Amino acid sequence: MSDDWKGQIAITGMGLVTPVGLKADVAIAAMRAGISRLGELPYLEIEVDEEEFAPVIGAEVPVIPEGQHGTQKLIRFVAHSVADAISDARLENQTEVEVFLGTAGDRPAERVLSQTQDLKDALIEAIPAGLQVRDVKILPVGRAAALQAIRAAAERISAGEIQVAIAGGVDSWASPRSLLWLREQKRLREFPKRTGILPGDAGGFVVLESVAHARSRGAAMQAFVTAAAGRNQAAREDQPEDGRTLGETLKSAVQGIDDPHALVVSDFNGERYRAHEWMLAVPKGMWRYETLRHWHPAEYIGDAGAASGVVSTAWAAQALCRGYAKTPHVLVWGASDEGAREALMISQARGS
Repeated sequence: MSDDWKGQIAITGMGLVTPVGLKADVAIAAMRAGISRLGELPYLEIEVDEEEFAPVIGAEVPVIPEGQHGTQKLIRFVAHSVADAISDARLENQTEVEVFLGTAGDRPAERVLSQTQDLKDALIEAIPAGLQVRDVKILPVGRAAALQAIRAAAERISAGEIQVAIAGGVDSWASPRSLLWLREQKRLREFPKRTGILPGDAGGFVVLESVAHARSRGAAMQAFVTAAAGRNQAAREDQPEDGRTLGETLKSAVQGIDDPHALVVSDFNGERYRAHEWMLAVPKGMWRYETLRHWHPAEYIGDAGAASGVVSTAWAAQALCRGYAKTPHVLVWGASDEGAREALMISQARGS
């Protein structure tokens, strides 16, 4: 997989499972309306003031996991959201697809148990028998994983190796094991800190097709993926992030964009260093603009980890499709703790 890609790939279906909605259109409408599911999580208490303790604030997907945690919870997210995306795209029987799933990794800092094979099996089982699954690829690169999955799928389609791909991500910070790990790493909003992760969880997929294939079957093209870029940097615990790697990633993805109104959707999660990195990356990577709007789903659903990128992508695509983006292009970016930096340019599907 190369670092940079440009082309035109159609988004024809979306499926999401989030704390604010169990279908893509419902979840996105809720976030657009400012509806948040952030509240007290029952699994862990932290110090919120001197000698005062309270539950962690975060968000969980309701109903679907039925009290399950770990891999079993993620399997249910995968099954529900991939079925929703396929239904939304109205894929026909005998269509050959490849599937790309972004995850947090097989054993990231021991916060989750081994999950790769279980998630792969769950994906294959969830896809209707009428579709022909050519391959399932797992990309265990952390918070930017879903964006990397979309980039990998776009490259395969534009190379003519496949016509249809299903790409997304799944993750959960809202579980006892993950919360304990965050507390050990001092990444929760525990006294005296006033910044930190708001844990959440989600799963989601987008259906991607070559424009020719989408037109041949009369599919509704909601938006185009027109550029993607990825970079990787070594984790540097002893030095502050200088924004250079993210800046290079953004610069490649936005090349050729000339728009006075910038709309960005990212995986900001409440940690101060993430905002600092963005601030340093903007002059290095963004085009010149007059106004900037920056949406961040974690404000409503918490940090969804490796699923963050697909939530951001789906929101960007729907905003373009329904006309409230107020610009023909939306930049989506994400950054993993492990070093991956990914960016996508989502553009209006004119003439579809």
